[in-house]
Amino acid sequence: MWDRFGQRPIDHGWWPGMFHELVPLLFLVAIVAFGIWAVHRITEERRLALVGAGPTPSRRGDGALEELRLRYARGELDRDEFAQRFRDLGGEGPEPPPPSPPEAA
Repeated sequence: MWDRFGQRPIDHGWWPGMFHELVPLLFLVAIVAFGIWAVHRITEERRLALVGAGPTPSRRGDGALEELRLRYARGELDRDEFAQRFRDLGGEGPEPPPPSPPEAA
């Protein structure tokens, strides 16, 4: 190739070399960033579902009913008031069990 007169290798300067090295690097960075995002998204949904703060369709229903259950659990409502409000809000499912009778001393 170099032994003939007048023929020289084609040189396009620095741009093609840098471009061909930069594109795979950017592609690799994009794949790693997507993987980090996906893992973060999956673990965040699981963490929220474990603490009960995330929107899991099988467990979450109406926000008003959830608030009503929380108030009943904190003792802010008695059983009758809870049952009445539960029915008023159209709640379906089991209501809390009746209170147990006090034990005889």
